[in-house]
Amino acid sequence: MIILVPLKEKLIPVDRKAMDLLYAQMKADLEFSKLMTIPARSLPRYRFLVLGELPRALRNSSLLDIIKITIESSSLNYNPFFSMTGSKVTAFFAYRIESNIITDIKTFSLQDSPNGVLAKDLIFFIKDNRSKYYSIEWDALKENPANDQYLKVLRMFTNPNAEPDIEGHILHYRIPGLKKA
Repeated sequence: MIILVPLKEKLIPVDRKAMDLLYAQMKADLEFSKLMTIPARSLPRYRFLVLGELPRALRNSSLLDIIKITIESSSLNYNPFFSMTGSKVTAFFAYRIESNIITDIKTFSLQDSPNGVLAKDLIFFIKDNRSKYYSIEWDALKENPANDQYLKVLRMFTNPNAEPDIEGHILHYRIPGLKKA
């Protein structure tokens, strides 16, 4: 499944061919390679916050390790995608499906910016999948700077005053799907 997004950007499933593109990009760009391989504790704060939302076992891994674990682990059961602009990998996007609900969406930018293309990816993903599921849901730490964008996305698909549910330090976003029981 390929989900098309504007500006020559697209989400592609992470498979061997997509990983080869990532490795080629790492080989050609040493700064990008460093970003992909340094431990999480050395990442800029906004990336570390995103990693804090992942299962505890993945929190001290590099971005590359997290991608590899996500696609190789049958127990995590994620559907992983890369956001691509041309042949350049710009973001990682993964989610799980439980009881006809898209849940546990995980995204992180592979560009040197906190928001990158993530909000656009999320919007087009929701538009493409909303009619197929009962709801689309994800969590974020309160401190995550992407929450401003997530709130805009939530309000775009629900109502202008919608707010995420709050449990401790976690914000839970839920967009009702259009699929009927």
